[in-house]
Amino acid sequence: LYPFSWQYIFIPVLPKSLMSFVCAPMPFVVGILSIHLPELKKLADAMEEVLLFDLDNDKFLLRPFDDRKALPPVYADRLQNDVEFITKHFK
Repeated sequence: LYPFSWQYIFIPVLPKSLMSFVCAPMPFVVGILSIHLPELKKLADAMEEVLLFDLDNDKFLLRPFDDRKALPPVYADRLQNDVEFITKHFK
């Protein structure tokens, strides 16, 4: 995320006993073990605007909104081009 700095909650691995914390109405980055996914899916109705990403398989498991459509097209296109450029030239 460099050069950005995360000013909110960051928990590398959330214990199963604290799983209900993912329903909190605040920004956070939380790691969850794959064995706890069934428990997390039980809480899906209480989670708003949550992105769930599987780092092992490099794919989204839950994506409730299309973030590209949230931006005006001129900015979305420019951002897409910049990301492609960076990906291509800085691997």
